[in-house]
Amino acid sequence: MSDRRRRHSESSEYEVSFPSWFSPWGAAALCLVAIAMALASLVGTRWLTIAISVLGGLTAAFGSWKTRANRQLRDRVWFVTTGALSALTILLIFVAPGFLNSRWAIDKRIPKADPNQLTVVPRNKPMEKGRPLSKDETVDAATEAVRQDDVVVLIDSVKIGEVAGKGDTLYLLVQFRVVNAGQGQSISLEGFAEHQPHLSDSAGRAFAFVEQRLKQIKDRAVVFVEWSGRQSVEIPPRGAQDILLIFESPPGAEDLQLEVSSAAWGRRGTCKFRIAGIDPAKS
Repeated sequence: MSDRRRRHSESSEYEVSFPSWFSPWGAAALCLVAIAMALASLVGTRWLTIAISVLGGLTAAFGSWKTRANRQLRDRVWFVTTGALSALTILLIFVAPGFLNSRWAIDKRIPKADPNQLTVVPRNKPMEKGRPLSKDETVDAATEAVRQDDVVVLIDSVKIGEVAGKGDTLYLLVQFRVVNAGQGQSISLEGFAEHQPHLSDSAGRAFAFVEQRLKQIKDRAVVFVEWSGRQSVEIPPRGAQDILLIFESPPGAEDLQLEVSSAAWGRRGTCKFRIAGIDPAKS
């Protein structure tokens, strides 16, 4: 027997026989994809899952090229199935990661709330979801408040009365409250010196803004001190600050509209409150 025939005879003894349905390259690729999915569930490292899924897809592609001369139906089924599973695994990681690993679902970045979005909320439940406030909509000062992310503003009281240091002249006094409902950082309250509030009645008649005063506690008593607004006031988390807005007094009991600029607390927009008619004789 020649050396060539002898070598062929010896090598044929070691050839591995596979079932008719089995594809070695397809099986190798499928094993890699299965490992990738197992790692996604157990280890939870995304880049490792992606890398092994890609390797599984490349193995299927290489096997398809390797068997191109004698490719059978079984090979096509294995390669197509494995390639599809590889692509599906990668797609799920980016589109629905929680399907592969529940922890990946909560890792998704939460969109930051728009700090300038005006939301109307019940004044006694300011952290409820509320609803967006349209540009020209007003809120009922008696029952509602306005929230901008972690800032809640409301009208605490409205009356007609005298102001300390201004004689016996009567003014419309609006006690306006700014609440820091957040837990992270302070809110800088600059007041209304630059962006003055606007008060008008249902007929559109405006009443002059006189000044603003800041609420303070002195000798265990509540007082409103003069405040130019040149120096801002820091409102700590879960804190609040009241401002007394002093206007020219309306002549009679009329429904009023108060507009205040969100620039007073570093935001954009205008908060509009409806105030039921105030009778000077009953204030």
